[in-house]
Amino acid sequence: MKGSVRRFILAVSVATVCWLLLFLRPSHAARSEPFTGREFIRNGGFDMKIDDWGMGGQIGWVEAQNVGVSTDPVMAIVQMGGRGNQFAWQQIYLPTRITGGSLSFDYRLSTVNPGSVGTFSVHLMQHDGQQFSPIKEWILLSNVTGDTGWRTFQYTLTAQEIQALQAARDAGYLVYLILQVQSNLEYTAYVDNVSLKLTGTMVYPRLSGRLAFGHITDQNRTSIVVMKPDGTNRRTVWTAPSGNSKLYGLAWRPDGQEIAFASTHEFPYSQFQADIFRVRVRDGRVRRLTNPPGHQEIQAGGYGKGTVTGRIYNNFGPVTTFMVYIQGAEQPLASVYPGGRGNTVSFTVPNVADLGPGVGQYIVFIWSGQVDSNGDGVPDKNCATGITRANVLVDVRAGQTVDVGTVTFNGDPACLQYEASDPVWHPNGTRVGFVLDGVPTSVNRQGALNTPFSPGGAGVLQFAWSPSGDGTILYTQLEGLFRTTEGGGRGTLLLGGTLGTGQPEEFDWMPDGSGIVYTDGRNLYYYRFDRQEPVQLTALNLYEYTELIPFGSPVRSPAVSPDGKYVAFERRGPGHLGRTIWILNLQNLAEMWPVTTDNRSLFVDWWGPRPVVRGSKKMYVGYVIK
Repeated sequence: MKGSVRRFILAVSVATVCWLLLFLRPSHAARSEPFTGREFIRNGGFDMKIDDWGMGGQIGWVEAQNVGVSTDPVMAIVQMGGRGNQFAWQQIYLPTRITGGSLSFDYRLSTVNPGSVGTFSVHLMQHDGQQFSPIKEWILLSNVTGDTGWRTFQYTLTAQEIQALQAARDAGYLVYLILQVQSNLEYTAYVDNVSLKLTGTMVYPRLSGRLAFGHITDQNRTSIVVMKPDGTNRRTVWTAPSGNSKLYGLAWRPDGQEIAFASTHEFPYSQFQADIFRVRVRDGRVRRLTNPPGHQEIQAGGYGKGTVTGRIYNNFGPVTTFMVYIQGAEQPLASVYPGGRGNTVSFTVPNVADLGPGVGQYIVFIWSGQVDSNGDGVPDKNCATGITRANVLVDVRAGQTVDVGTVTFNGDPACLQYEASDPVWHPNGTRVGFVLDGVPTSVNRQGALNTPFSPGGAGVLQFAWSPSGDGTILYTQLEGLFRTTEGGGRGTLLLGGTLGTGQPEEFDWMPDGSGIVYTDGRNLYYYRFDRQEPVQLTALNLYEYTELIPFGSPVRSPAVSPDGKYVAFERRGPGHLGRTIWILNLQNLAEMWPVTTDNRSLFVDWWGPRPVVRGSKKMYVGYVIK
């Protein structure tokens, strides 16, 4: 195999595996699952473009093409200029024990350049953290001119090759399948229906704690599920009342009694489009933390009802849709339209709960329309769902009609939607941190909001307190990963770069606070503070297609196990839009497996007993990082 292949994969894969996580005690097997002929290649049919495949070489590229043999795309490995090799590669995650296997695919080598000579080869390679060595190599086509037409490759791995795969897996080496084309001018290798099937046994380790994750039901309703990390004892603790809500993250309370989550299921009965809720695990009781009390609580609370009237003065401009919601109202008022700028319209909202004498209840306008975001007098964008709070409160009185006078609608050129996302508990369990339209925010059990730190502008993607309880906060922005303190400012930049190329987007602390596991949206990385050097943990090759941006990054929501030996995460599944939960073994990066397989799982958090930290002395038994 040529040196260019070695250098390329060495640069983009987990070449520094040799000094990663080594542990004192082995995991004991919880259960074994034998299987026959299970597929260990992702996207072998290329119906997901070139997802799961990396590319390398010098002059050329790898893409999905339809070459006319079928309606399905195939992978095209394009070599240009005759300056070396061009290749596609995929890391293979292996089961615990391997007893048999086979490799097959369809292929074709083609050129339109007279005199061009091409070679097509296939390689199973292993990397031990320092160098590559072959497990098996095949030269399928050599010194070819013209077009070979479609051919089929089928191969049954020998006992010696199976033994080599097993040895690589046991040693924690990373195994790759590499498809390579080489020519003196220009050649393209077309590949389809790649299939690596293995027979053997998956031995699942005994994992501590419990997982919590979101799930989309058959009725398209969002739910929250808890289960053991091996997939047993699964049960649903909460399900959204309707199918039009979205989940924006969840987090276990440190004692495991509650789960905080961000959801839109009570919109438009709030001044936020997405609020922070908490659900009690033992009985599914839900309370809204932000903008309390929640709509369901009000409806079930036996409050007296009153009526609110008033007038709306439009100081903004024309709108497409318009609703008025008064805190405690049984329904938002949708049958009112303020007209153009300068117009005034009357409104009446019946059945508004009286939350108590002297309690001011907010009024919000929920609208859509064109906005002038730069203030030049010319509308320049559409606002799909803007939320604007009125500058008055109303003291509702049961059995009476209260007139609030004229309320001004000023709109919002920024089109703020007030979406709470990425909840995280403070280590003492008294409040929940979250991001509100890019602003770090926290809320206590009484619903009081505050700003834990001031990052010097919006755009925070996620933040989390250190599990040590010392007040340290990590947060991510487009510029990178920062460290600050409770009540602090921007803090110190730890990691910078470009999203999707190793820069932290979402992260989870190691249980002892010594580092983090993070994702750049495509892969997982490990960053230890005393070494200050990120280490790539996976080579998943999942790409950020622009048409999929609304559905989230391909890899997100890392959650480290309580003992620091594993990490669960959410991964985009087949068909682009499905999501699954996977677990990566941090003791052996060649081992990774799905915990859910229905492509309806999203977000994940892992709860369990954490290390005891008293002052600056960390008391943690379980592993040692070399």
